Amino acid sequence: MSGKRAKKKPVFWDRDGVNEGKSSLQGVLHWLSTETNCNK
Repeated sequence: MSGKRAKKKPVFWDRDGVNEGKSSLQGVLHWLSTETNCNK
């Protein structure tokens, strides 16, 4: 093994969208706001 890997800087859930796409937080909120998903 060569050296240790540098630790990546954390990315907040509300800022992890790619190419102006939805963030993880937006995806979770959308899933929770869909009534059929909340009833599971």
